Amino acid sequence: MTAILERRESERLWGRFCNWITSTENRLYIGWFGVLMIPTLLTATSVFIIAFIAAPPVDIDGIREPVSGSLLYGNNIISGAIIPTSAAIGLHFYPIWEAASVDEWLYNGGPYELIVLHFLLGVACYMGREWELSFRLGMRPWIAVAYSAPVAAATAVFLIYPIGQGSFSDGMPLGISGTFNFMIVFQAEHNILMHPFHMLGVAGVFGGSLFSAMHGSLVTSSLIRETTENESANEGYRFGQEEETYNIVAAHGYFGRLIFQYASFNNSRSLHFFLAAWPVVGIWFTALGISTMAFNLNGFNFNQSVVDSQGRVINTWADIINRANLGMEVMHERRLPSQHFDPALPKLFWFTPTFPTCPTVAEQFLDIKRTSPEATLGGMFLCGANDLITIFVAPECFSLCSYLLSGYTKKDVRSNEATMKYLLMGGASSYILVHGFSWLYGSSGGETELQEIVNGLINTQMYNSPGISIALIFITVGIGFKLSPAPSHQWTPDVYEGVRCYRVGSHPSETTIVAFLSVTSKVAASASATRIFDIPFYFSSNEWHLLLEILAILSKILGNLIAITQTSMKRMLAYSSIGQIRYVIIGIIVGDSNGGYASMITYMMFYISMNLGTFACIVSFGLRTGTDNIRDYAGLYTKDHFLALSLALCLLSLGGLLH
Repeated sequence: MTAILERRESERLWGRFCNWITSTENRLYIGWFGVLMIPTLLTATSVFIIAFIAAPPVDIDGIREPVSGSLLYGNNIISGAIIPTSAAIGLHFYPIWEAASVDEWLYNGGPYELIVLHFLLGVACYMGREWELSFRLGMRPWIAVAYSAPVAAATAVFLIYPIGQGSFSDGMPLGISGTFNFMIVFQAEHNILMHPFHMLGVAGVFGGSLFSAMHGSLVTSSLIRETTENESANEGYRFGQEEETYNIVAAHGYFGRLIFQYASFNNSRSLHFFLAAWPVVGIWFTALGISTMAFNLNGFNFNQSVVDSQGRVINTWADIINRANLGMEVMHERRLPSQHFDPALPKLFWFTPTFPTCPTVAEQFLDIKRTSPEATLGGMFLCGANDLITIFVAPECFSLCSYLLSGYTKKDVRSNEATMKYLLMGGASSYILVHGFSWLYGSSGGETELQEIVNGLINTQMYNSPGISIALIFITVGIGFKLSPAPSHQWTPDVYEGVRCYRVGSHPSETTIVAFLSVTSKVAASASATRIFDIPFYFSSNEWHLLLEILAILSKILGNLIAITQTSMKRMLAYSSIGQIRYVIIGIIVGDSNGGYASMITYMMFYISMNLGTFACIVSFGLRTGTDNIRDYAGLYTKDHFLALSLALCLLSLGGLLH
């Protein structure tokens, strides 16, 4: 009888335990998968934190990523990482009891296997827990299906790829710097950019983000105005000039309405299913691509070059992409273990300590004096730059200071608009420029100095390859942002009009920052463009001559025609500068023959002096009137003879009538 009672009591305890585990009324649902998930994830997290802080350096023989270990051994939050197991371990399971001592286990990277295996098991159990919870609530298992995408990607990176490569030492380090190094080396060795599964994955992730953002904008912008039952939904949009310019949400919403409404998404369920399924399927394809590349399957190997009967490389697109990958890998050179992370962002604020709050004109002028020399220094370095690295870094020094100068008045709407456009387009142009440099670097066999690039192109026989044409296009677009010819001119009028740095009385007044930005960027970029086009692209002169001729013609037509319609003096000068840049482009095209460079330098001297003089007159006029409307300049001669005469001479000189 006692045994029966004890068995019944144990059954009741087990039943209560099962009910508690599977109860959906708990604040945190556990489930049977959670029983395994909680200890595995806690183990992985605890070991990761301890190893990231105190693990000794690992024997990195055979590991491609030169990351160096934990925080206590000279690393920081960026460079520190949990390093994969030693190449000597291979694919063997390496628990702590297999090692002779704990020190040996740590030295051979034992924590990496412990963390990765527990982590993969834990996230798989988490996915199962989501399915279990959905099942008990009577829901469909779509949440678990969505979680299967990151689980598949993690399994492909941390488990399938090392198995395919034959060693856990080829796994991805668990750290920020180690992850980036792994991605760069992975892309260079397997040429993932040409892999169709990777392309589908990128389209899925970024396409899903775009569709979700447009759907959110659509929901937000639909609050602008409700429409009646018999009225078109598009009638809810009644834009004024200000809303057209600034309401990006409404613009996304409009295009989102067009896409989602006319794609036959007539109910929210199908639309939400589409938004969720698109990125999930994309990540599945990415995991599948990593898995196929892990075993170096020939059918998915996009890293091979095609050679002719004499062993010379035929320039296929795969080979061209490989060279671009080489350029990207080496230009993003990895840090040695002895090098420590040295963030540049704190140094940026050394010369702008009072940027967030500048209540007085004197304090603002003090900050301008600190920032302007930095921009000038960047422009001077760019004028004398003779290698790709300096040509990339120098304009960034100038651009960062220019962004700060153009956005001083954070309470001014137009100043904010100008700064945002300037910053976004500047960042995009820098990416495009360095991407072109990577093509040039890879095609030349790893050269950065301009003259050596020419020699490298001759040695690799890549001087007439499609890769050089691609590099030419990207570099032209990147430099075009600094020169602001059409069609890379969109930022110029807004920055010219939006720069406002102090107030005189109750009227806004623009300083000479606009004049500084309008002159410095063009002078530095023209000097750099002359050197880049004339040396590395010497064998492609016909191509870049045609490309620059098209830009010069577009700049002349668009700049002059649009300038006529402007009502703001500064916007008119902005479009005038777009038209004026054609003379610089013509000088670059003519080159050293027929005195092209000498003529360009002479023109730049006149342009600088006359442009600065024009802006000096505009500043003087704005200090008195608080406006830059062209109509308000009527009758200026009757009020100030000297100012009117000076402005007329400068404008006529810019028009070429006094040269």
